Amino acid sequence: MADKAAKLAAKADREPDLYLPTPKSYFKDQLKMQETHNTNRITASLPASDNKLRPLALSRRLYPTIRSRTHLKMLADILSNRGPLGYWQHRTKRAPSPLCLKCDLGEVEDNLHFLTTCPHYMRERHTHFHLPLISASRLHDIPTTKILEYIIATDIYHS
Repeated sequence: MADKAAKLAAKADREPDLYLPTPKSYFKDQLKMQETHNTNRITASLPASDNKLRPLALSRRLYPTIRSRTHLKMLADILSNRGPLGYWQHRTKRAPSPLCLKCDLGEVEDNLHFLTTCPHYMRERHTHFHLPLISASRLHDIPTTKILEYIIATDIYHS
C-alpha cells in the first residue's frame, strides 16, 4: 500500500516533497537526468577542436562530488528515507525503534530530521549548508552535491 502511494506521489506533476514517500528509483532517475542535462550543456560549450579533451573536461566539471555509484546510492537512500536512518531500519525490522539514537529530541530519524534538525549533526550542517538548522522548505534550494557532501561528512553510513 505504501509503495503504491509512493509511486503515485512520484508521478505527480509537481516536484515531490522530501517528506512524501517517494520511491528510491525516482530519485536515481532524477539525478541521472540532471547529470545527462549537465553533460549535454558542458559538451555543447566545448569547442569542436577539443574532442580529445572532452572526457577529461567532463570528468572535472561534472559533479565533482558524485564520483561513484556508491555516492549516488547514498544520496538516493537519504532522499527516499531509506538506508541507515532509524525510520527505515525500524520499518525493515532492523531496529526496535524509529527514534533518533544520536539526539535527545525524541523525534523519528527520517530524512528531514537528519538533514534539518538533528543536533548531533549541527556542525556538519553549518559547514556544508552554512546554517545550523534548516527549514524543510529551504532544503529544496540546496544543490544535491552539497547534500551529498553533508551525508559523507556525517559518516552516517559507517556508524
